[in-house]
Amino acid sequence: MPFQVLIVSEDTDSCAKLSRLFPGLGASVQSCGYGEGALRLSGQRFDVVAIDFDDPQGATSIVENCSHMSPGARVVILALLTDKTKLRHAFGAGANFVLYKPFSEDQARATLFDVAVLVKKERRNTPRVPVQMPIQLKVSGGQGMEAIALALSQHGMEVLAAQPLCPSSKIETLFRLPGSSSQLQLQGEVAWASPNGHAGVRFDFAEQ
Repeated sequence: MPFQVLIVSEDTDSCAKLSRLFPGLGASVQSCGYGEGALRLSGQRFDVVAIDFDDPQGATSIVENCSHMSPGARVVILALLTDKTKLRHAFGAGANFVLYKPFSEDQARATLFDVAVLVKKERRNTPRVPVQMPIQLKVSGGQGMEAIALALSQHGMEVLAAQPLCPSSKIETLFRLPGSSSQLQLQGEVAWASPNGHAGVRFDFAEQ
């Protein structure tokens, strides 16, 4: 399964180069500007977000959106920088890697390889088990609905719900694990969601 990359930058040359290189490492890539980036992060899950820090305020806002996105898995952040004096700011904001602009494709390959290695390590540390099982969901203050769990990890689950879910909503999940007769009832939060009902739920064990 390819890992998902979002490039947030107004620099078309950098976007084009990264969009050519990442697929060779097993990634599916999207690119956009800062405003669109915030919208995509609210509705989709990404394993890597490459952020252009030439606009520090826009970049910091995107990093903050990343922190609310993925249930149970860390988002790897690649900072794109022109001004090397901003290195401390990028790492302080949460970047894991830095790539200085302008860069050639040859210069970027080693950094992107390290990014891909970290993503694969994160996936091993937080394995997701593919499943196909019916579940019940109930959003706080709303009606219950049927859904299908598509993947399950110790921190959350990927679901396809009968109705679109709203990111950051508190939600209750009710399901039986395959081969078990006991029902599990877990509280959580919608970490990301798309308009077709595809969503990620992050379990909140502090409330159990």
